[in-house]
Amino acid sequence: MTTPPHSKNDAIQGLRGVAALSVILFHWSFLFFGWAGVWVFFVISGYVITLSLIRLQQTTATTKSKLATFYRRRAWRILPLYFAVILAGALVLFAEAPDGSRLWDLRTTFLALLTATVNFYRMSPNYEVNFIFDHFWSLSIEEHFYILMPIVFLCVRRARMLQFLIAWLALSPLIRIGLSMLYTDELAGELVYQFSASHFDAFSLGALVAVFERPICERKWNAQLLLCIVVLIGAGWIILSAQSLSIREILRYSRGSFWINTSGGLRPLMTYAFLAYGSTAIIMCILEERKWIVSPLRWRLIVYSGNLSYGLYLIHIPLQYLFNKVLGPTYELPIEQRLLVFVPYIILLYAIAHLSYRYFEVPLQHRASGDALIPPHKGATG
Repeated sequence: MTTPPHSKNDAIQGLRGVAALSVILFHWSFLFFGWAGVWVFFVISGYVITLSLIRLQQTTATTKSKLATFYRRRAWRILPLYFAVILAGALVLFAEAPDGSRLWDLRTTFLALLTATVNFYRMSPNYEVNFIFDHFWSLSIEEHFYILMPIVFLCVRRARMLQFLIAWLALSPLIRIGLSMLYTDELAGELVYQFSASHFDAFSLGALVAVFERPICERKWNAQLLLCIVVLIGAGWIILSAQSLSIREILRYSRGSFWINTSGGLRPLMTYAFLAYGSTAIIMCILEERKWIVSPLRWRLIVYSGNLSYGLYLIHIPLQYLFNKVLGPTYELPIEQRLLVFVPYIILLYAIAHLSYRYFEVPLQHRASGDALIPPHKGATG
């Protein structure tokens, strides 16, 4: 399978950038559905990681060597900045309480961070809310996929691997529905949101796009039609569930359906499915080089944001925590005041993420790509 053209890689990076900015705007209370950007990340991760595995599979190395290469590269890409942000957060907590009480209070959080189980810890009744590391839950889910997918992809036959991916397309929605039926709406919304297996369908869809990338690029499938179908099904579900043709009622139900930790009725099934299949259709449109989506996603600032997306995501909450310490809860400020604070925040965030990317992340990526098993991939990996 050939590497996608440069323009497609830029557009995928641009989509990353849009997802990262959406999450940042959500945490500043500018975009109520910005949390959905995380599910765009999930689908992109499924696509990019599977492309990497496809390239590894084409080498003559042993399966053991391929697995070692994959895990080594992922570790070099993810863990250095991951641990750097944890260390920085720990220093902030120590500065707040030099006696170490804050660090001790969050000892279970640190254990969850070190074991990539933050999402499971957040599902626990003993979870202690903090505003520095809460966003690491999504990285835990991604890491669970990174651990599982290479074993399935490189150790079983193609037919079995496809069966595995397709099975998750059915299992994840069933898990979401099952959790919704077993628990009250509020608890179910939180459990569905945090549970890894609830969202493996998003990763699987991205992986399937990578597996069938060539026919997609050749426009043998109509991604625009798929996107239209997803939108129409989503709109039909909203209208039927709202039980009204009133614009006000439709908008009210839409807002509730795309509110974080959405719950009640078919929302746990439909909302996340809409995000996963919609993101998949957009990636397919990019691979088909549809200008209406590729052109805006290739804007330099958007692509640049995609390049910085890992740093932007990891750093944005700790930095906002510091702003909150100085100015009070920024997300509660009137929108005019919030905008005035947000401008220096976003400039500082981009500056830190840029320095991290250029002088920390990229050099380490080059080091990770120094092995001879497979040449460095210049695609959309993050």
